[in-house]
Amino acid sequence: MTSQRPFLQGRDLAASSRHDGLDSGQAGLVGTDNAATFSNPQSCRSGAAEVAYDSADQAAKALTQFRASVTGCPKNAFVHSTVAGVPDLRYAGVLTNDPTLPVADNAVDTVTLTVKGSLKHQYGVLIFQRQGRVLDGVYLQAPTPLTVSARTGLQKLAGFTGRRLADTVPTSA
Repeated sequence: MTSQRPFLQGRDLAASSRHDGLDSGQAGLVGTDNAATFSNPQSCRSGAAEVAYDSADQAAKALTQFRASVTGCPKNAFVHSTVAGVPDLRYAGVLTNDPTLPVADNAVDTVTLTVKGSLKHQYGVLIFQRQGRVLDGVYLQAPTPLTVSARTGLQKLAGFTGRRLADTVPTSA
């Protein structure tokens, strides 16, 4: 198996940063940049990461936990974050599966976050794809609703990373 860049090890990523709603033995890609974004709400943030877990079951569990955190988050209440610097937020989002992505086991979260006590919002899209023991994530977050062009660009990036994942990682790895 060849790769243009190495995969992060799940335990290493989990040990280096804090992730709400995920087991300490699992790595997550959710919430790692929220503190910086809310301290500078005018910024637009994007990112991509791949995490190699010890097994396909662990990677599947991480994606299942992400889906559960999205669907289980109260839609009409502000929720206190355990991440330092992140204010109480109200979440409104839609979780879907995108059949056009190269990897079938995927989750797409389109979200609007509202900061408690203000009219500030953050808009974002997170796209996760899992193949074997590797979980790939790309996201875009901005202080204004995402344009069609921005969404299209993120979808293209997810297509690229998903094709790379599908071509280099066995489904059972």
